[in-house]
Amino acid sequence: MKPDMALEIRLLKDDEYPQVVDFYNKAQNIGHKGQKTWRTLERFKWEFVDCPMGKAIYAVAIEKEGSTDKVVGVQCAIPFMFKSAKNEAVLTAKGEDSLLDISLFRKYRNRDILKEMYNFLFEECIKHNIKLIWGFNNIPSTLKRVGFDVPFFAKNAVMVLRPFTSYKYLSSLNSNNTGKDKFKIVALSIMSTIYGYKRIFISNHLKKYTYSDRTKENFELFCNAVPDNSKYYFLNQDSEFIKWRVIDNPTNIIYKTKQWFDTNGNLVAEIIYSYYNGLAYIEQMLFNNGLPDKIKLKFIKKIIEELVSVKSFIIRFAGFENTTISKHEIYLLRKAGFIFAKRGAAFVIKPLTGENTINPNELMLSRLYFQSY
Repeated sequence: MKPDMALEIRLLKDDEYPQVVDFYNKAQNIGHKGQKTWRTLERFKWEFVDCPMGKAIYAVAIEKEGSTDKVVGVQCAIPFMFKSAKNEAVLTAKGEDSLLDISLFRKYRNRDILKEMYNFLFEECIKHNIKLIWGFNNIPSTLKRVGFDVPFFAKNAVMVLRPFTSYKYLSSLNSNNTGKDKFKIVALSIMSTIYGYKRIFISNHLKKYTYSDRTKENFELFCNAVPDNSKYYFLNQDSEFIKWRVIDNPTNIIYKTKQWFDTNGNLVAEIIYSYYNGLAYIEQMLFNNGLPDKIKLKFIKKIIEELVSVKSFIIRFAGFENTTISKHEIYLLRKAGFIFAKRGAAFVIKPLTGENTINPNELMLSRLYFQSY
């Protein structure tokens, strides 16, 4: 390390957004020459500046050499409000954009840069009255080292609609797949296609319910989905959040929010789904606790049919087993013809106030909580 070189950890300045975008793109594209999902300044501002609860607390590691400031690391926390079924609100933050230049590990061998960045971020979050940080991570051991708990993992589900195209997509997710791995993917694609035909046996009869795009906020439905006397928490998805996360999303992904109402006009179910270039996701499901399973399955089948109609080759879902509601979602999707293939991303959480404000087993989670494009 040159004697006039120093490393500073501080908050990102507004005029440094382009530099951070460039740092992210170059780091993300190492070994991915054909990648076309580079972050744009528009996407950066959408994800981290125009957030419904205020802009992200964005920390940067800056290497200073003379008068030059170079971004060599980033880590941020996006504020989100959780509300309980008892209408208690807790301000939290979702950890995102954890990325360091690998050269730092050689230049600053006596410093734990990642831990320094997280400690700085924790302090800034506390200043903003944020009670805890949570998120999803594929290398949870790294976050355990800086104080996060890893209470559970997501469970990935698939329904293959076109086996050959699905095989090409699934095998492309890991460039290190062996011949044995590829054979397993072929078997999964064929088995999921066959298993998915279970949906044919679900009735389409739904005369007692009206179906439309989103016309009502879903907090009351969340409360009605929660079993009696349970204190579950749910990401506050008011109109401002939906506008930001779904409607104003600057990617090419198409998001749809569908709702069902009973004969009295009560919202009894909501399913949010997305699709792009044949890849589809069921992002989130909510059902009134009093609905029979056979009705819930009819609603799920309706969404599958819509995704088939837009020529999806595969439908994916991220399930959880930390609440009775989430476990029941997995049960319903298996009945509808989904296969739960493997463990997904780890859910990580860290209280910042010295108290467990929210029990992880009281959190209702979905793929809508991810930031992935």
